[in-house]
Amino acid sequence: MEFLIKPYEGVGDVQFGMSVTQVRSFLGSEFESFNRTSESAHPCDYFELIGFFVYYTESGEVEAIEFCSKAVVEFEQKKLFDLSFSELTDLLHKFDQEVEIECDGLTSYQLGIGAYAPLLDEEGTACKPESIIVFERGYYDK
Repeated sequence: MEFLIKPYEGVGDVQFGMSVTQVRSFLGSEFESFNRTSESAHPCDYFELIGFFVYYTESGEVEAIEFCSKAVVEFEQKKLFDLSFSELTDLLHKFDQEVEIECDGLTSYQLGIGAYAPLLDEEGTACKPESIIVFERGYYDK
């Protein structure tokens, strides 16, 4: 299953604002539900076969989707897990000159896309991201 990122809308047919029931029904795949942290307002779902986590608001609506590297995630006709960190940064810079680069990843607040690359310090910008997160407006303001 391939997922096309639509900034601030969602990924594929999984849209921000969908209910837990809608997501689970649509994906029709086995999932594990758990609290990611002790501060989690609502349990997240991990769909292992597809390779992604769905994070929900306190009221149970999709607010973010995080993919692990076995998922096929596309943005602007590029498969993001096929790109090096440097290539991913260049791609996002085309749409957001203020991409925030950190020691283990990046975040584009204009696009609602982030990447986690824990090997960035060791391997440099040739490393590939380990996860990609797509989030709704204000997700990191909470």
